[in-house]
Amino acid sequence: MNHQQRFYHCAHCGKIIGVIEDTDVPVFCCGEAMQPMTAKDSNNCPDKKLPYVRARDHHVSVFVGPAKHEPLEDYDHVGWVYVETNQGGHRKNLCPENRPEVSFVLSDEERARRVFAYCNKHGLWKADLHTEC
Repeated sequence: MNHQQRFYHCAHCGKIIGVIEDTDVPVFCCGEAMQPMTAKDSNNCPDKKLPYVRARDHHVSVFVGPAKHEPLEDYDHVGWVYVETNQGGHRKNLCPENRPEVSFVLSDEERARRVFAYCNKHGLWKADLHTEC
């Protein structure tokens, strides 16, 4: 399976959707076509929100950014992390008050391929893991 996860954003209401199987059919929200999100990575942006991944056996740990964000009135936070695997993927939501860290346990046949993290202020970030399908 050569599936690549895609995420779309509504410019009007801010809704984000992840598409399981992408086609050429546009996705609409609030009467307008949603725009595909482009993930930043270490090649085109500083690593402020880059997901750091530690994968061992079937355990995948993800740490986002170099430091914890202290709760402020208008602070940024990582809302969720998505691990794309050779068989689909897994998403976990994060609490803004906690460190942006999360762990996943994959099945015996699964291999993590890339990790996405979404920050409410800095957008979508990704890290490729360079693993075989």
